[in-house]
Amino acid sequence: MGRHRAKLAVALVVVGAVLGACVGSSTPDASGGTTTTAGGESGASPSTSRAISGIDAADGLGDPLYPDLGNAGYDVQHVDGSIRLDTSSGRLQGHAEIEAIALDNLDSWSVDLDVLFPSEVLVNGAAAKWTHEGGELRIDPDAVVQKGESFLMSIAYSGLTEPYDSPAATFMMGMQRSQDGFFALSEPDGTSSWMPANDHPSDKATYRLAISVPGPLVAAASGTLIDTVQGDDGFITYTFETRDPVAPYLLAFGVGGFKRVEEQSAAGVDIRNYFDVDIRESSLSIFDRQGEMIDFLAERFGPYPFEVYGAMVLETSEVAVALETQTLSTFGTQILGLGEEVVIHELAHQWFGDSVSLRRWNDIWLNEGFATYTQWLWIEETRGPEFRDVRIAQSYDLMSGRQFLNGTDSEPVAAAQAYRQFSPAGSPRADDIFNASVYLRGGLTLHALRLEVGDEDFFEIARTFQKQFAYGNADTADFVATVAAVTGRDLTDFLNAWLYDEAMPPIPSLGLSPLTG
Repeated sequence: MGRHRAKLAVALVVVGAVLGACVGSSTPDASGGTTTTAGGESGASPSTSRAISGIDAADGLGDPLYPDLGNAGYDVQHVDGSIRLDTSSGRLQGHAEIEAIALDNLDSWSVDLDVLFPSEVLVNGAAAKWTHEGGELRIDPDAVVQKGESFLMSIAYSGLTEPYDSPAATFMMGMQRSQDGFFALSEPDGTSSWMPANDHPSDKATYRLAISVPGPLVAAASGTLIDTVQGDDGFITYTFETRDPVAPYLLAFGVGGFKRVEEQSAAGVDIRNYFDVDIRESSLSIFDRQGEMIDFLAERFGPYPFEVYGAMVLETSEVAVALETQTLSTFGTQILGLGEEVVIHELAHQWFGDSVSLRRWNDIWLNEGFATYTQWLWIEETRGPEFRDVRIAQSYDLMSGRQFLNGTDSEPVAAAQAYRQFSPAGSPRADDIFNASVYLRGGLTLHALRLEVGDEDFFEIARTFQKQFAYGNADTADFVATVAAVTGRDLTDFLNAWLYDEAMPPIPSLGLSPLTG
């Protein structure tokens, strides 16, 4: 994916030795980067399919914010991964079987793999030439993979896990240490730091992950636990399987001193939580109403979209984290002070972000706007509309710059300061996609839409959007089209003003108006 490793400051909320390769090798240099030796010739005889013209699949899917992420040459269907993690050293050994369909005649292509290093690459069982540099594993098999053909990549890899600087965020991505284990923080591009991936949300796939960890530690991951095996070497292998496709960054991965707590919502959704045994019960009380929250959102957005839900809560000191990993949201203890709102925020993403995933990263407001607005819906449900409106007014005042008037008497100056700090929700910057605007102005956009069309149409829009794009991808244009289909009105200009204009539109019914600027 060609990472850009600019050093970024911490914000909100090792490389190991490599096994000898059959047809290529990669070794760490002194700076922690990778130097690559050209792949050698495999022992396989040349394939007659080389007579078919193939392309060298360009790196990157062409995402507007991160054009180097992923690869456009193939579509991953299923990944069967095995991971062995030594938690004392942080050394990870893995193997991935990646089933994909070629979207063009492929002569060569790339797979995202960062921090760790490959040792063997096979394509359809035959050794392939490869090189590895800058987070890109480039694969060059003897035979052209023809358009529409299913093919299998088998990749062995290993190394020491470590966080890294993402081009997209102001905090460290990738594998993080908890008090007694590890967990993955992968949005937007961190899955490739612990397994090979086509690391873009537009390429969703099903997964089967077998994670081996030293007992008595426990592994947790997205999907359903289908097997647990105690090895003679003291390692325990936990195997998880996802029923529905997952965007790579939404794969949950954690290892720790977990206790597994199971329950069920009143409507019958299975819940399994993984709580670190060292966390105080009082801190975990914010999860007591998970079942009620699931059923509450199902009434408004449609049935819960997956086979199971739960929270993985780790004892952390380095990073305040909450991430909507599919079927098993990830929480660090430093974030729990936000209370029930952070719980329902990550739960809401199971509908908007996980089931309906982004097609492009510049539409992240669809994820975060819905999740933030769900917090306000929960306030409305549990405390009343007046408390919801207070939160909305506070958010509006921040986004519009009114809160900055405490330090200046000039409305134009305050408005300009807000615009510099908070880009419009529909136009996030590549180095700051978690800007508060995608959360707060995204949520305000949805509330303004609700006031414009009424409750009946608003929640029908949410349900229709979720149902139409479930288990796939969508963008802002899809949402605007859904609004028109449900209401019979073209609200493009209305939504564009909220998402893209520099000045905040007013909300007259709440007495909220932008500063003069």
